[in-house]
Amino acid sequence: MLGRPILQKISIILVSVITSAAAYSQPTATAPTPAASPSDRAPTKPQLTLTWHLAEHVRESYSGWNSLAHIGAVGATYLLIESGVDADVQAWSARRNETLSIAASAPALIGGFFVPVAVPLYMMRSDATRNGGMAAQQAVFVSFTVTTLLKALTGRPAPDAETPRDIDKRSRHFRYGLLRGGIFHGWPSGHTMTNMALAASLSSYFNDSKRVKYYAYGWAAYVMAAATFGAQGGVHWLSDVVAGGLMGWTIGTTIGKGFARGYLQPLAAPGRWGLRLTLNAD
Repeated sequence: MLGRPILQKISIILVSVITSAAAYSQPTATAPTPAASPSDRAPTKPQLTLTWHLAEHVRESYSGWNSLAHIGAVGATYLLIESGVDADVQAWSARRNETLSIAASAPALIGGFFVPVAVPLYMMRSDATRNGGMAAQQAVFVSFTVTTLLKALTGRPAPDAETPRDIDKRSRHFRYGLLRGGIFHGWPSGHTMTNMALAASLSSYFNDSKRVKYYAYGWAAYVMAAATFGAQGGVHWLSDVVAGGLMGWTIGTTIGKGFARGYLQPLAAPGRWGLRLTLNAD
């Protein structure tokens, strides 16, 4: 007869302990209760992937006003070649001190290979910056694919003329076709295009962060200067860099904004139906 009251007391104590532990493990101010309506629950941020709206972003990068940047890249290349600016910049760079020229440009030329890959991967380690890193990774991937294809088709040689009289002729030389000039040198600058795409995508995704813009575009500018003047001007023509900058900026900006625009998630609330817009900004 005494066993049932004791068991009831033990049950009450166990329930109280379990309830208290559950309440302690969740902040009472923010945790939704079982009776909370769907509108009171914060939507879950989607974990985006490399292929998220990829075709749409590529199409946007080459349509409407964005197409002017790609047309401008071709037009700027023509003007810089025909005006002799390409040749003049390379001739000036070739007269610089070899040791100083290499030392000043080496960090950007070497880092230009790794930074566009390492930065998105590092950002994707944290849930807070994962989608921004994924936007940057997609922008770099698209830019690398485009610049590799264009180099394979245009076959422009690097500006490493041995004598000054060869520079102007060399700046005008394109070997159109498939892989006639390889994919490592040529038009547009891959260093510039991928690093500018990285900078533009991060700046567009984290649009409210001035620090991100300063660091991202500052690094891209350093890479562009190194690709033009570094190694005594033997890496890229100025027009390669200008074209790569315009294309990379357009692709990066389009993809960064695309990821930041967010997604639509159904919202159900008592007495109403609608759509909730959830931004992917961090």
